[in-house]
Amino acid sequence: MRDNTSPPAPVFVVDGDREFRSEIRMMLEADGRSVEEIEDGEAFVSNHGYDREGCLLVGADLPRITGLDLLKYLSQQGQMMPVIMTIGNADVRAAVSALKAGAFDVLERPVCGVELLAAVARALDKSKDRGKLTAQQENAASHVACLTIRQQQILEMVL
Repeated sequence: MRDNTSPPAPVFVVDGDREFRSEIRMMLEADGRSVEEIEDGEAFVSNHGYDREGCLLVGADLPRITGLDLLKYLSQQGQMMPVIMTIGNADVRAAVSALKAGAFDVLERPVCGVELLAAVARALDKSKDRGKLTAQQENAASHVACLTIRQQQILEMVL
């Protein structure tokens, strides 16, 4: 069960199989996760920001755009959320392709509940760490922007 001290980061379940999405939703919500079901990759891209905390659970065989193509697109856009790809039984080629394209993890279907919960927890931890790093970088940039010209010159010499 997750820590309830902060609002839950969303888990976006992007899969064309409505029954699969519902099963995953039930497992994740039972673990205290916030879940949003999305039918395909195009709907995710057009309706959701992917530069925030959370993670994606993406099926390899999405309608219209494949899960791998969605993963590649999100990587090109500099998306910040970790992506967990679900693949068919023993599809090693798909798993390797997903990992090379930047997937955080790959789960074989049918998905084992324990493995799913562990992968999502790891992905959300990574997402949270990325969020902290981004905040620290923005804070540092704002401090540098406030420096005088002379202070900036000295900083350049030091770095």
